[in-house]
Amino acid sequence: MRIRDEGVFDEEVVFADGFDDCVIGYFESAFDRSSGLVYDTEKIIDSLMIDGMTESDAREHFEFNIRGAYVGKGTPISITPIDRLCPSDP
Repeated sequence: MRIRDEGVFDEEVVFADGFDDCVIGYFESAFDRSSGLVYDTEKIIDSLMIDGMTESDAREHFEFNIRGAYVGKGTPISITPIDRLCPSDP
């Protein structure tokens, strides 16, 4: 099944175009608050770098154009998985 297959998510879910392979989850909120996709921040940065950006440019582009974009209810969020912040000891 592809992530954009019809019927998987409700119509309010917003996708960050070109980053379907960076989706790592779906968040849900109670009390009629928004829900949406969860993206892996570092996977997006890596994807931008593969497309030719430097790491610095990729991070700036990400912060301003992706993380900083609010497109209404269903706006996706991005996270850094905890194992990247606090790697376990070998």
